[in-house]
Amino acid sequence: MTRTNMRPARIGAVLILAAGLLVGTAPGVAGAALEVPAGPGRADPAAVAYLVRNRQLSPAEAARRITAQQGYAEIARRLTRQLGDRRMADGYIDDATGDLVVNVLDEEAAGVVRAAGARPRLVEHSTAELRAVLDRFGRLARAGAAPTVESFGIDARADAVVVRVAESAARGGRTVDGGAIAAAARRLGTAVRWETGTGTAVPTQRVDAGFTTFGPASCTAGFSATDSLQFRYLVTAAHCVNPDGLLYVNGQPFGTVHYYDESRDHAVVKNLNSFFQEQGPWVWDYGLGWKTVYRTFTPWQGWTVCKAGRTTGHTCGQVLDVQRSRKVNFNNADIWVNNLHETDMCVKGGDSGSPVYTASADPTLVYASGTVQSAVLYAQNGNLWPKSGPQYCGNETKPVAMPQRSYFQPVEATLAAAGVGIWGVG
Repeated sequence: MTRTNMRPARIGAVLILAAGLLVGTAPGVAGAALEVPAGPGRADPAAVAYLVRNRQLSPAEAARRITAQQGYAEIARRLTRQLGDRRMADGYIDDATGDLVVNVLDEEAAGVVRAAGARPRLVEHSTAELRAVLDRFGRLARAGAAPTVESFGIDARADAVVVRVAESAARGGRTVDGGAIAAAARRLGTAVRWETGTGTAVPTQRVDAGFTTFGPASCTAGFSATDSLQFRYLVTAAHCVNPDGLLYVNGQPFGTVHYYDESRDHAVVKNLNSFFQEQGPWVWDYGLGWKTVYRTFTPWQGWTVCKAGRTTGHTCGQVLDVQRSRKVNFNNADIWVNNLHETDMCVKGGDSGSPVYTASADPTLVYASGTVQSAVLYAQNGNLWPKSGPQYCGNETKPVAMPQRSYFQPVEATLAAAGVGIWGVG
């Protein structure tokens, strides 16, 4: 087993069916990457409903934008290969128009973007430069040099690394009291911006008494994966598994941990019971039926993504920023988890490990995008969740809705680190 940043095991887990795993009969296994069917798009209805409700778009415009994501994903993949991280700085979907905007550093790169069918935007900082800032801040944060900092990540619209500080520090007039990170940021000029935070995130496993049969945590099964020898694996969050123990799915033994990295809170579990625990390239969408994984894709800002979780079912939201390092509370201790994408999907206890996917033009086909990691949760009155009692997402608090924030680990990074690939994706 490959391990990174190992600590003593905290929890075991029971995973509940969500993606690519059945007990008994399966709907059929695709052995190679699927072709997206031609013809008019039939956009994912839940993703469309999210845009209508949260972005005040008409159903027709929402459907158009979800359908366009499939083409945008292919453009983004191609431009990333063509331009690299020193000539571009990722991009985003424009909230006003739904256009794909790609940040570039020179006119030649802008011409490449136009030719690909996207809208170029000249910026000052490249992806490589912003990632270097993240790496520097990460070293300081892990050393305990930024006690009031909650998180930091890349905001493509701002062409900057955005640092969030605790609300209590902001109320005290110390919005840039980020310790050594603040000192470093002052020397970096426009590459860094500051915001007030939303509170420390908590991993979204369930810890209620009597809820599980193995260990104190229950999560949702993630995407299925295979290796070159056709062994089968399950992608999940590291906090959902005991790295030295046996994982159970739907009450039955599944397998043992193959790869585990606490610093990114992701893990891959090898299926040792494949005769009973049958897997394939599917996502069960809690009442909406089976979806087939078409490809992998790491979405940029503005993409609409959805997840299928055992607690909140099928929920959708937008990617708010990317590559965010976040302070997360594990068992009353704060640790830093890196490389997270931030969204406004509703996520609660039991949803950890859930498959996050980017909707395509066909509601039965999806891009595998990530694994649910954590969320900022509340009590009903809008105070941060006190670690017991009912959990509420930001849009459920009363009398005032609170910021809704959840986080996922991009699946492409997990697959590369573990040496496996999504089942059925060529």
